[in-house]
Parts: sequence; structure tokens; C-alpha cells
Amino acid sequence: MLFRRSSLISLSFGALLLAPTLVQAHERDFAFLRDWFLPYKFEREFEYRYSHVKGGDFNAHELEFEYGINDRFAIEPGLEWVKEEGGKFHLDGWDTELRFNFGDFQSNKWLPAINLEYEHPIDKEESDHAELKMIGSMYDTYGNDFSVNLNVGWALEGNRAQESEILLGFMHPTRPGMGHRGEGFKYGLEFAEDLQEHHAVLGPTITFRANEHVHIVTSFAFGLNSSDDNTFKLIAEYEF
Repeated sequence: MLFRRSSLISLSFGALLLAPTLVQAHERDFAFLRDWFLPYKFEREFEYRYSHVKGGDFNAHELEFEYGINDRFAIEPGLEWVKEEGGKFHLDGWDTELRFNFGDFQSNKWLPAINLEYEHPIDKEESDHAELKMIGSMYDTYGNDFSVNLNVGWALEGNRAQESEILLGFMHPTRPGMGHRGEGFKYGLEFAEDLQEHHAVLGPTITFRANEHVHIVTSFAFGLNSSDDNTFKLIAEYEF
């Protein structure tokens, strides 16, 4: 689901490293962001996501299935369970995300992608929600990933309230050219900012591929305006 607790801030991630090995299609690099790469054609993936936000003791558990339709399109339906302070653990809703990327991979060039997401809450008093994620990624020959997301969301009923956020991420592999099946660690930074509420978070992200099937992403983002915005995210992927 959407991450809504952030604010605008200037952020620098440093220079990219160079080496002779080219990047190949790879697993998810970030906990908050999306990047240009999609699953392989016909690749299937189960993905579990856990999010904890300090304020309100908010806890979300998501279970999604991702499938690569072809080299340019993937679909990702899922369910979300939520527990907040003083509340009960409950099924909050379901969503479907359509993912597209454009152009052929090239290093040291901006590559565009978009995601379209539809969310349907179980609570009939809440409105259905849509979100457009506009994605740009640049990969160097070492395997570094610098990505930017601009997300725009809106309610589909009622007052049709809108929201938007900007996210930046940088991920560095521990060895040159780690690709989609490259076992080992990557590490980096992620930043998220809400353009309405003007709150921001920034923190480290670490990824680990145990083998060709299992991949884990974990991130802890510190609230730059309030410690209530402190957010922990964990993503576990099983690909087959």
C-alpha cells in the first residue's frame, strides 16, 4: 500500500562507481521504491511485505503474487492485513498492480517505467483508491542503481482526495555486475517525502539473495520531522 508520511528535503547519494561488467535483470532493489526492471517473462514470485510505522503502532502484512506476462508487462495482485494501536488484526483490503517498462536496457542512461495500482478496502466506509507510479532508473556498469519515483494517488469516491510523494533510492552491490540471480548483499539508502503533509523519512536498505529462489530486502527509515514517522520494512521474495 502507499507510504504517506514524508516531506521535501534535498538529498545526495554520491557518485556512481565504474567497472567493465554489465548489469542484467535483477531482483527488487528497494523497500519503498520501484525501479525499471520487471520479472522475467513467465517468472512467478510470491512476495511477503511487512511494514511497521511507530506512530499509531501501525503494522501491515501484505502477500502478493507477481507474474511476468512478457518482457514489458507484469501483474501483481495481493492482499493486506493491518493491525493498529488498540485495534484487531484484520484483512484490510486487496489490490492489483500493473507494471510496465519501456525501452531496452542500457547502462548510464535513464530508463522509464510506470505502475498502475488499484486498491479496494474491505471497509465499505473507505473509498477505492488508485495510484500512478512514475519511475526512472539509471544503472552504471558496476551495478549501482539510482532510481526516482513520483507517485500520485487519488480516492475514486467521495471527495476524491489526492496525494503525492517523491522517493529517491541508491543501491550498491558488494561486487561488480550482480544480476538477478547474483547471490550476496547489496546496500544503499532510501528517501521518501509526502508532498502534502511535508514529512520525510531517510534510512539504510540492505538486500540479500540467499540462492536463485530466495531474496530478502530490509529497510529502516528515520523520520526527519518526527520520530513517529520511523518506519521499518521487510520484504521476502520466493521466485520460481
